[in-house]
Amino acid sequence: MDIFKKSEPFIKSILTKYPETRGDDIELIIKTWEAQGLNLTDSQKVILHKCYSPETITRSRRKIQETGLLQPSPAIQQQRSFLEEEY
Repeated sequence: MDIFKKSEPFIKSILTKYPETRGDDIELIIKTWEAQGLNLTDSQKVILHKCYSPETITRSRRKIQETGLLQPSPAIQQQRSFLEEEY
């Protein structure tokens, strides 16, 4: 929960400074990562616009794992369980 509290003002500043990010999640991700120090070339940015979003990737992983397939290691499962209880 603390990470969200710290990230929200940062993301708000990106949305304020770059209006084009308000309707384009990939552009928001690019601008956020660049503000955090990631330097992408123009060709990498074009490719990133064609890639699945991080949310789509992680959502798909969760859906697959909800069926019981392709589970993470027991250590990761235990850590996720602990974080879930803590939340």
